[in-house]
Amino acid sequence: DQHEELKVQCMELKEKFIEECKEHKQLYNKLLELKGNIRVFCRCHTLSAEEVAEGAISIADFEAAKDDELNIRSNGAPKRVFKFNLVFTPQDNQVDVFVDTAPVVVSVLDGYNVCIFSYGQTGTGKTFTMEVTE
Repeated sequence: DQHEELKVQCMELKEKFIEECKEHKQLYNKLLELKGNIRVFCRCHTLSAEEVAEGAISIADFEAAKDDELNIRSNGAPKRVFKFNLVFTPQDNQVDVFVDTAPVVVSVLDGYNVCIFSYGQTGTGKTFTMEVTE
């Protein structure tokens, strides 16, 4: 009977879909693993209007950020270059940060163990970086 055939076909398609979802998760997480199990992103605290008014200057030079490098200037000393997997510039917003970290969050939903660690001095924006914008 046609109804039974459709039920069987529906069950077969459902099983195939479940298998494809499993394979997608495995391939997705393998891709993330190939990118590197440990990745270091850098987001520097941008100067507030108050800090600029007080005469503060940024020592971070974001010109090399496109090459995932951050240049640090110091009074008279040669600049120091730090290499990261990704450097966020002052123009990057919360959405930009989330877009680049979202794949790791998807891995959590797939059941993988993940750690996102935010480090820095008090008041430099760790909580701001981890929170969602309004």
